[in-house]
Amino acid sequence: MRTALRTFPVRGMRFLVDSLSQAETAYIKRVLKFGLAKLLGVPYWVDSAELSSQANSGQAVLNVDSTQYKEFESGRMVVILDPDDIESYELGEVSSFDDTSITLTANLANTWPAGSMVYPLLPARVEGDPEITSRTSGYGTFSFSVQESFEATTTSSSSSTTTTTA
Repeated sequence: MRTALRTFPVRGMRFLVDSLSQAETAYIKRVLKFGLAKLLGVPYWVDSAELSSQANSGQAVLNVDSTQYKEFESGRMVVILDPDDIESYELGEVSSFDDTSITLTANLANTWPAGSMVYPLLPARVEGDPEITSRTSGYGTFSFSVQESFEATTTSSSSSTTTTTA
C-alpha cells in the first residue's frame, strides 16, 4: 500500500507582467535572473484581508474584515499594501490570528489606513525559464510561473520591514 506524501495540493501560479518604466524592467529582470534559485515570497492575491481600522505605527495587531478560509498561518509572512499607493508596502511575520485580527511578531514601522490590503505570502520558487518579450529597448512583457515550496525557511532578525520602491 502506498502512502501519500502530502494531504494537500501544491499550488502553482503563472504571471504575466508588463513593465511600465525602464527602471521597472531592469528590476524585474534582476529578480527573475537572480531569484531563480531563491525562495521568494509570492502574494496570494485571492486571499486578501482588508484592514477594518487604521493600523498605527508601533502596534502589532492588524484588525481585518476576515481571515476565515484564507492562507494566513502563524510563522508565515504577510504583505500590507495601501491600494492608493501600491509602491509602498510593509512585510511582517504572523505571530497569531483569529477571525478578525492578525498579530505580527514585531510592531509596524508605518501607519496603514483602513482599507489597506493584507495578503499572505506563499513561499515559492520560479519554475522553468521566464519568458521576456521586449516591446521597446526599455520596456517589456514578462511571463513566468512559480510553484509553492514547503522547505524549511528561516526568518530574518527583522521580521517587519518597510520598503518603498521608486
